[in-house]
Amino acid sequence: MCKEVRTFYNGPILMITACSQEADEVKGLELGADDYITKPVRLRALLARIQILLKKNASNNESLQVLEFGNSKLDVRSRTVTINNSELSISTNDFDLLWQLASRIGSVVSRDALIKQLRGFEYDGLDRTIDNRISRLRKKINNDPNCPFEIKTIWGEGYLFVSKPS
Repeated sequence: MCKEVRTFYNGPILMITACSQEADEVKGLELGADDYITKPVRLRALLARIQILLKKNASNNESLQVLEFGNSKLDVRSRTVTINNSELSISTNDFDLLWQLASRIGSVVSRDALIKQLRGFEYDGLDRTIDNRISRLRKKINNDPNCPFEIKTIWGEGYLFVSKPS
């Protein structure tokens, strides 16, 4: 389950389990858990570990407030996209989608993962809103020949955010 959750969630994961063998702990951490606690749980130790994970996650999120690609900048605080010092007119939903792709530059992101992250539910195989939003984003991006990035479709896999060669 941890490996599946990691496909759409980048926050902290703390496993609390009765499996106390070293091999179980190693496997849990290798599958994406940030920490691993075995039962019985000591409350103060649990709270301390949660605080550490939350602090680490907060500092990681602070460093990911602005993404820059050549002459463009995505700023999550102001929810703006700037290309050549000109702000791109973009909806909040389209910004969220672009941010999800840009923050995973060079990695294919599946439609299912995007729907889970942006809408909070499983892809049912029929929902095409992500495809429509990608199309809308591409039209806006492609209208600017100076835009240093693009969104590619990887058929059967998902979408890929890439920097254009300068």
